[in-house]
Parts: sequence; structure tokens; C-alpha cells
Amino acid sequence: MSDDITIRDGGVVAVDTESLRRAAARWAVLRTRLRDAAQALSTAARNLSALGPEATAVLSTTTSLIGRSAWMASSCADDLDDLVADLRTAADTYEVIELRARAAVHGGVGTVAARSLALMVFGSRHPEALAHADAASAARDLQVGAQLAGPSNGGVMLAPALVALASPLFGLELMSIAGALPQAAQGAQALIRMLGAGRIAPGMTLAGAAEPVRLQQTFASSLVSPPDGLADALGRIPDDDARVRIESYAMPDGSMRYAVYLAGTRDFVPGGDETDPWDMRSNLEMYFGQDSAAYEAVQAAMADAGVPPGAQVYLFGHSQGGMIADWLAVQGGYDVSMLVTAGSPTEAAVGDETLSVQLRHTDDVVQSLAAGGSDARVGAEGSMVVERAGDPVPGLQDLSVAAHHLTAYVATARMVDAAADPRAAQMRVALGELRGARSVAAAEYNAARVGAPVAPKPVPTPSPGPSPVPPPSSSPPSSPGSRSVRRNFW
Repeated sequence: MSDDITIRDGGVVAVDTESLRRAAARWAVLRTRLRDAAQALSTAARNLSALGPEATAVLSTTTSLIGRSAWMASSCADDLDDLVADLRTAADTYEVIELRARAAVHGGVGTVAARSLALMVFGSRHPEALAHADAASAARDLQVGAQLAGPSNGGVMLAPALVALASPLFGLELMSIAGALPQAAQGAQALIRMLGAGRIAPGMTLAGAAEPVRLQQTFASSLVSPPDGLADALGRIPDDDARVRIESYAMPDGSMRYAVYLAGTRDFVPGGDETDPWDMRSNLEMYFGQDSAAYEAVQAAMADAGVPPGAQVYLFGHSQGGMIADWLAVQGGYDVSMLVTAGSPTEAAVGDETLSVQLRHTDDVVQSLAAGGSDARVGAEGSMVVERAGDPVPGLQDLSVAAHHLTAYVATARMVDAAADPRAAQMRVALGELRGARSVAAAEYNAARVGAPVAPKPVPTPSPGPSPVPPPSSSPPSSPGSRSVRRNFW
């Protein structure tokens, strides 16, 4: 059901602070007029009371009504006092949040210093707004922890309970640790922001040099249909030997567009043999702003597939693949029309030219590494963050982070496809542009770090050229197994 998901613009605020201040000014004018009216009515009531006993007896009801009206006008003015103060405080609070968002955007030393100074000056004039902004940030962080330790992740609490059957003391200790998850997550979110991790701002670039990789093409086909929705697109992210899938779209006007699908982490063993670039080492490197073998492999695959610099691309990534897609969108040098991430530990602050679609499961610890993302919306009009509990039924599967699995995010994507939200409609329009292609070709790639063994090199086979898109049929699109080509690049 599409109503199981929450679709929002993203960030913690999308408020026009000047409109709040204008509203406060209008209510302040009305408050002043009410106070003037209350004063005039009170004066009239006093004047009537001063006319003497005979007049007072005749006009007692009128005097009483006028006095009551004066009290009501004064009371309404007091309420408007509170409303005006609240509106101004809200405007100042959102101003602090906006200034913090600007200060967090990567820029030159002078730009960052100027933004930080503006925030400091405004905060010194409005200390109450600073306190409100801090409270809002802390509440958001605590909510993340509460969701991670909530009923949908009940298996996290079930495991300590089972351990307690065999070892009561150890089990109780584990339950105590699990019960502190919300507070621990709150601190973790604040630490992530302090370290500058989880958010990729405009102008940021990966530092250092990545270890070279050997690229291997594992599949090629010219009989490919464009995706018919978000779920179909995410379902094309490789889940077998390949790590990268690239589709080349020949458009009727002679231009080319490209869809790039990026897999998530494959090797979860820290300090393993590091054969596969899609490992924890690449995760840590990219998360903390260092170039990685996985990112290098994606760039090599895109070059081999004929994706030129500045090309119009659509990026789809899950987990580590989402983080790679985020970095490509910010520093890759491509015209990114659409950026879709599922369970990414980062958020890319892309500009108005890119439609950003982020799928986040509230019970997925990996997506929480983005620390809530940007304070303001990222991407073009219609960009969205889609949230739900990815694995709402508690159980031991929670220990395997089931909410982070690609299959869970594909299920969420189906809900987005069915949603009536206008932003989902804009996403469908963007994807629909690919269905106008004259022909579509696809290639998939694997990679290994230099020095790691790869499959024997077969006789190179030329990549097939694009051919017309097959007419729609009731049968499903051709699967990657329908034709396989392996090529090594040394």
C-alpha cells in the first residue's frame, strides 16, 4: 500500500522566514487596533458609570456589555501578543537553521568564514533562536535512535533476551545496551555532523589517489527495454558477479543518455583479502572523503561504456552504490538529470538541475549515517525523501539488517510507483523520458584491485552496438543471463 510510506521534500525545514515575519507584522497591527478598541470601550464604560445612579440604572446592561467587550478585546490582544512572539521566534529559529545549512555548504575559505560570521552575529542577537534550533536538532537525532530501536527492529531486543536464557547476567547487560540505543544514536548523529561526514556538499571532491583496478565486462546486450518505473530501475542494480550496469540510450534527436546502476557492499569482512573494491575499505574511504577503488572502477566502467564527460546521466545506487552515485553527482563532471539512492550512508547536496530521490528505511542503520541529511531540501523542484520501516515485523532477521537489503528497497520503490503524490508524478515523468529512446544497449562490469586474481581472460568480443528497442510484450525484459560477454581490461 502506498500509504505505508512518507514522502517529504527533505531536510528539517522548507520555510520562507520572511513570510513568517510579514505575518507577525500583520498580526501586530491587529493587536494594536484591538488594544486601542479595548481602551476606547473601557473609557466608554467608565463614562457611562459616571453619569449618576439614575443613568446607571437605565444603562446598566449597556455598560456591562461594553465592559465585557473591552475585556474580550484586551484578551484577544494578549493572545495576539503570544502569536506575534511565536511567529518571530519561529522565523529567527528557521533563520538559524538556514544559516547553519549555508555555513555547511562547501566553499572557499572566505565564503565559509563569511557564512560562519553571519551565523555568529545573528545568534548573538537572537540567543533564544539558537536554543530552539539546537533543541530541534537534538529532537531529530533522538527520533533516529528511537526508530532504530523501535518495534520494527524488535529482533535487536529479542537476541539479548534469548542470550539471557543461557546467561542471565550477560543477557541483561546486552538488554541494557540495546535499551540505550536511542541516546547513543543521538550522540552518534551529532558526532557525524561534527566530523563533516554523511553529507556531500557542492564543490567537495574526494582526496588522495585510489588504488588501480582491473575492470572486467561480464555482460553486454543490445536487446534492452527502458525501466517502466522506479522499482524496475532499482531492480536492475546488479546482484550477481557484476557491480556496475550501464545502459546507453540513443534518443530520437541523435543525443545520448546513460543510466548507471551501482551495487552495494559485497565484502563485509574488515581487513579481508581486499580483492573486491566493493568492500568496507572503500566504504570508509569514501565516507570520510577519500578516493576509493570502487569509485575508480565505476569511472573506468563508464569510460569503457562510452560515457563522455558532461554526458546526461541517470544514477541509481544502493548502499555503497548510493554513496558512489552521490559523489559522481557532485564531482563526476556529468549532467546528472536524476539521482536515486536507496539506503545510502550519505546525501549529496545536488543543485536545481538534478531530481533527487532518496529512499530511507527508518529501521536501517546504514542510512542513519547520513545524520538526517541537509537542513534544507536538496535537488530540483519535486525532489523527495521517501521513508518507511523497511522490515516492520520484529524478528531475528533484524540482526542481519534486513531493512537495508536491496529487495526491501525495491518493495518501497513499488509503493512510490503507486503513490498519488505530485512528486512521485514528477519522478515518473523523468523516467518516462528514457522510454522515448530509439535504442538501448547495456553492459555490466566487475572489477578487482590490482594484484588480486581475476577470471581467465577470454578472447575479446566487441561490444554490440545499439539496436531498436523491442516492442512491448507480456514477457518480462531480457535478463542479464540471456547473453554474457567477459572482457578484462589490464
